[in-house]
Amino acid sequence: MMGIEFQGFDELEKKLAEAEKKLPGARDKFLMQEGELLRGKAAELSPVDTGRLRMGWKRSDVHGGRVEVYDNVSYAAHQEYGHRVKVHGKYTGKFVPGRHMLRDALNEKKERFQEDARDILEGMFS
Repeated sequence: MMGIEFQGFDELEKKLAEAEKKLPGARDKFLMQEGELLRGKAAELSPVDTGRLRMGWKRSDVHGGRVEVYDNVSYAAHQEYGHRVKVHGKYTGKFVPGRHMLRDALNEKKERFQEDARDILEGMFS
């Protein structure tokens, strides 16, 4: 009777166990770093008049494998998505297009995010 012998499973099991222990901390650190990069890029892309919008960008702490980038300035959504023009309480029929700071920052950072994620995973298994 012929048989096949496999080697290296013990080492693989050990590496997987180590990675499982490291994963939550590495994930949270990764998300904090990526969230901060996204926050900075969104701020950089924000239009400046008084500077409130640019200075208003924040990053939350990581909760449940999630980080949020947001701006609490009251007009942030109008700048992001656009808005209708109102003069003396009446709409003029004109529309100011959005500046899409967060969307554009996210699109710009997307490729780097994937590269950074791959680097962290490779580091956990090397």
